[in-house]
Amino acid sequence: MGKTFEFRYASEIYHITIQSDETLLWELKKGEFEGPSSGTESYIHSELYPGVHFISWTEATGLVLCNVIDFNTMVLTTHGNHDGEMFVNPGTISRISKPFNQS
Repeated sequence: MGKTFEFRYASEIYHITIQSDETLLWELKKGEFEGPSSGTESYIHSELYPGVHFISWTEATGLVLCNVIDFNTMVLTTHGNHDGEMFVNPGTISRISKPFNQS
C-alpha cells in the first residue's frame, strides 16, 4: 500500500497510487485525454509469475483498463475498451515512491 507508479505512454503520463488491497488512485500528469483527469477505482490484481503482474479496473466513464506489468523489464502493456472501441497502449513503468512503511 502507498506505492505510486508512473505509467509512461507515447502521449500521456499517469501516476497510479495503490491505496489499499482494493482501491487505487490514477492521475493524468502529462498529455491530453477527453474526460476526467483523475479517479479512485476498485481494482483486481494477480501475479502471473515472479515480477509479472496483471491489474485491471473500470473507470467511472466505463473505460476498462487491463495492464500487464513486467517489473523485470519495467515494460507495461495496457489493453483498453471503451464503448466497444478496443486499443493497445504500450509503455514503461517506474516506481516513484516507496510504501508508507519503508524509509
